[in-house]
Amino acid sequence: HVRFPALFLGASTCALAFFLFNTEMHERYLFPFVALGLPVAFLQPRAACLYTIISLLFFLNLVGWLPYGRVDRALFSAFPTIDVAIGAAQVYCFFLWIGLLFDFRRASTPITRHHV
Repeated sequence: HVRFPALFLGASTCALAFFLFNTEMHERYLFPFVALGLPVAFLQPRAACLYTIISLLFFLNLVGWLPYGRVDRALFSAFPTIDVAIGAAQVYCFFLWIGLLFDFRRASTPITRHHV
């Protein structure tokens, strides 16, 4: 039987992978992750922390393309390669999110012992 946390974890992983590894990516592709990853954030504290970091990186990515005020314009002007750092951090967080998949799978798979 399939459990609901597994569905949200799998769907949010697909949305995150589509955003990160799609050619000619657009920022709007990460919005499904925000919706599908929210229930995953309530599974464990590590998932909540990782969801928050990915969401903040997504926000910074949006601010880089559509600046709101002087502070964010100055930030991206002072550090012209900050977008590369944001992208690298997003890829790193993706692999940590994949780690959540493995942890969830390990925790939900019953351990069977064979008696000899």
